[in-house]
Amino acid sequence: MVKTFGLEAVTEQLKQERAELSGRAEVLRAELSSLEADLTRVDAAVGALSGDALPPLNGKTSKKRKITQPSASKTQVISLITNELSKNNNLQEEDLKERIEKQLVDAGYTRLGFSLRFKEALAD
Repeated sequence: MVKTFGLEAVTEQLKQERAELSGRAEVLRAELSSLEADLTRVDAAVGALSGDALPPLNGKTSKKRKITQPSASKTQVISLITNELSKNNNLQEEDLKERIEKQLVDAGYTRLGFSLRFKEALAD
C-alpha cells in the first residue's frame, strides 16, 4: 500500500507541474503570436513605404516585388480623356475608362491608382 500512495503522490505532483507548464506555454504562444503579427505589420509598412512590396490583403506573407512601372498622374489621365473625347464625343464612362486604361498600360504605366485618377479627372 505504501508504494501505491507514494506513486499517487508523485503522479499528482507531475500532473500539477504539467498543468503549470502548459499554462506558461500557452501564455508564451500567445505572446509569440502577437509578436509575429507585429512583425508582419511592420514589414508590410516598411515595404509599402519603400515601394518594395504591397502589403498583403489577407494577412499572409507573399513574395515581395518591386514596383517598377510608374503610375499615371491626374494630369496625364485628363490629357488622355480630352484626346479620346475629341476623337469620339459619344462614349460611355466605362468604355472611356477601358480605353484610357489600355492606353496607359500600353505606354508602360501601372494600373495601380488608375481608378482613383480617373475619378479625379472626371470630377475636374
